[in-house]
Amino acid sequence: MEHCGIDLASKTSAVCVMKPDGRIVREGMVPTDEDGFRTCLGRCESMQVVIEASPLAEWTARVVESLGHEVVVIDPRRAKAVICTKKKTDRLDARNLARMSCTGWYTQVHRKSAEARLSRSELKARQGLVETANAMGARIRGLLRAHGIRVGKVSEGEFEARVWDRVCAEAPELQALLRPLFKIWRDATKAADRMYRSLRMRSRRDPLRALLMSAPGGGPSGGDGVCGHRR
Repeated sequence: MEHCGIDLASKTSAVCVMKPDGRIVREGMVPTDEDGFRTCLGRCESMQVVIEASPLAEWTARVVESLGHEVVVIDPRRAKAVICTKKKTDRLDARNLARMSCTGWYTQVHRKSAEARLSRSELKARQGLVETANAMGARIRGLLRAHGIRVGKVSEGEFEARVWDRVCAEAPELQALLRPLFKIWRDATKAADRMYRSLRMRSRRDPLRALLMSAPGGGPSGGDGVCGHRR
């Protein structure tokens, strides 16, 4: 069986195919897309392909496995401990990954299930919404402070009303500036709320998630918050 190493990058990836004795069969750069991998590896006999864990790793693994190859996703930190080269290029990295496949000198990582990947993506999406809402809330407070208006500690449900009361009374010229910021804040806050409720419902139906949530501080989406409150 031949061995292959793929050094992944967003646009083009380096590929090296190697015999078990270390002789290089072929190597080169391919587009990091399905057509690129199919053109490069589609006609090859089944081989072991080693790639490093990264955001692209699981998608690449599925594409390469659909071409009839065995894929091993490895820990990049352990790989650096094994490979000691002063010069670092994509081509050399692909060669080293192929050599690791030949020798077995790597630490394989756990690959998430499709459901786990989807859950993680949903958590990351919600985290982005929370960060957006917090950023807009901080921006609004910062604009108000420049005009001598301090909102103070206030619950999320009262935040917008409190701001408008103060602005209308003390700086009505800011209303046009604040409306688009509040729209972003409201949309992000409501979307984060919807995701939180969805995650909570699914977590309660899953025995393992329900058990993990019973730990102090545990929750369906962690301990993040909007405007200082748990979400």
